[in-house]
Amino acid sequence: MTRLPGVTGPGPAPPDDVRHVVGVCDGQRCRAVRRLAPHDPLLQLRDVVSGTPGAVLLRLDCPGLCAYGVIGLMATGRPTERVGTWLACVDRQERGEALLEWARHPATADDGALLLPSALADAVVPGP
Repeated sequence: MTRLPGVTGPGPAPPDDVRHVVGVCDGQRCRAVRRLAPHDPLLQLRDVVSGTPGAVLLRLDCPGLCAYGVIGLMATGRPTERVGTWLACVDRQERGEALLEWARHPATADDGALLLPSALADAVVPGP
């Protein structure tokens, strides 16, 4: 796993108000590409998040990152201090599966830094 900066509070146990957030762009282009994919990551995430305590799924407005393919977001932190990591091409099978697994079992370091699954390391793109 790759370590990324995050804001979830000190120590190994995040504060009670911490939510693990995953999202998928629902802009016109991403929605069309998702419909062509064998498995829509938004629908899959909906099923995973509904059974994961503390997880939140966002249907994102277009962040304007269309050149990167279907955009996903993963974040962990206090609702007022959210820091997110933007991901490209989450409709690709390996990346979609890694995002689903992170949604099931969000990983953070002891200091609250987001731990990114290795399958998503090359998917990180600059945010809007």
